[in-house]
Amino acid sequence: MENFTIGEIAVALAFIVSFAGSVGYLKKNLSDWVSAAVKKEIEPMQKDLLAMREESRNIDLENCKNYLVTYLANAEKGTWFDPIEQERFWEEYEHYQKCGGNSYIRQKVEKLKAENKL
Repeated sequence: MENFTIGEIAVALAFIVSFAGSVGYLKKNLSDWVSAAVKKEIEPMQKDLLAMREESRNIDLENCKNYLVTYLANAEKGTWFDPIEQERFWEEYEHYQKCGGNSYIRQKVEKLKAENKL
């Protein structure tokens, strides 16, 4: 240990510092490269998921409309509904409104409520 010169210690320290800097540089560049590669692979999947979500929302809205139109047509004809069926109608109607449903169903509901058919 006593045979180390200041020059040798300086060289060793310079090596350690440059090695640590190199590791940091490689880590950052590797991280950036991996992030870019992952992002490139994920973007198409995100677009597909958004398209599927929109399609699912449209299907849900159409199913709500079908149910509500059938229920309202039956109510207009004077069909008697069980309290559970009535509750389900109002749940579906509320869901339909939250999804941004059209006004013609709302108008029909208001009309049938005024006629005491709902």
